[in-house]
Amino acid sequence: MKEIIPIAQKFDIGKVTNVSNYGSGLINETYLVQNSDNQKFVLQNLHKLITKEVLIDIDIITNELESKNIITPKLLKTHSGGLFIDIDRSIWRMFTYIKGVTIEKFTNKNLANSAGRLIGSFHRALVDCKHQFQHKIPNFHDTKFIINNLIKVTDIFINSEKHKQLNHLADFVFTEYKNIENSLTGLPERVIHGDLKLNNIRFDEKEQQAICLIDLDTVGTNKIAIDIGDAVRSCCNDENKFNLEILENLLEGYFSSASFITEKEIKSIPAGIETIILELAARYITDAYEEKYFKLDKIKFNSLYDQNESKAESLIMLYNDFQNNLDIIQDITANIVISKKLTL
Repeated sequence: MKEIIPIAQKFDIGKVTNVSNYGSGLINETYLVQNSDNQKFVLQNLHKLITKEVLIDIDIITNELESKNIITPKLLKTHSGGLFIDIDRSIWRMFTYIKGVTIEKFTNKNLANSAGRLIGSFHRALVDCKHQFQHKIPNFHDTKFIINNLIKVTDIFINSEKHKQLNHLADFVFTEYKNIENSLTGLPERVIHGDLKLNNIRFDEKEQQAICLIDLDTVGTNKIAIDIGDAVRSCCNDENKFNLEILENLLEGYFSSASFITEKEIKSIPAGIETIILELAARYITDAYEEKYFKLDKIKFNSLYDQNESKAESLIMLYNDFQNNLDIIQDITANIVISKKLTL
């Protein structure tokens, strides 16, 4: 870690005394930095997929969040007043450290309710934000592009052994997507987080309250249903089945703070959940063919093919469970809306 200290020292945080590896993220190389006053900071080396323009976006968005009393990581300036350090075309940035923990699974419904309230507050704080985002990951959450790309890859591998194993999964995704392809058309564009998986929600150290959203590289404009759908997919997935109690409390918390949400957006939530599951399944099937994008979990799998096929199968199981419980989920949503005196 000695080679990281001079990099950390380029930011205006006082004397750096310790640097250690931090977190389990798969994109940015991340370190926990400590100074002589025992203050902590998060130093990151940006993945090549993330351009330096994202720092302009994050700085503006986090300032907006802070002005609305939403806790958020903030970028630290360099000694020269910049937002980053460029070392041999490698971009380094530093964030304030938010004291707390991330969790892998909800242990009670109150945590889910708290997470939902936080997500709703995040969306509400940015509902009037007119920022024109400078950075966007190519084709990120462009479901139609992702599905069409899988069609092309499937055609390329049509005579392969992989095709024999994966084609039924791909056909399932193609068939189901046709049924919902236009279901989010006409909805308003909002500022969303973009990657609302559970480990991007930070909780207080006693795991009682959600306190902030982290990993803001994906913040941009899209449909609210995409963010809610991703949160539900991640937070309510209990061994490829939906935990309906967690789902109910997550949505109840969300509706309690997302006062801006419209009737059409509320009705679009099931389609948002379906869209995000099929989109991610398509990405895993594509990489099962190509074996070049996702990082291999060497502890659980022997190859990217095995990993990606397994994850795609799991998502399709989750999708089917969602369909089996769709009436119940729609009733849950309707009952929450009625109890909060919202109008469907």
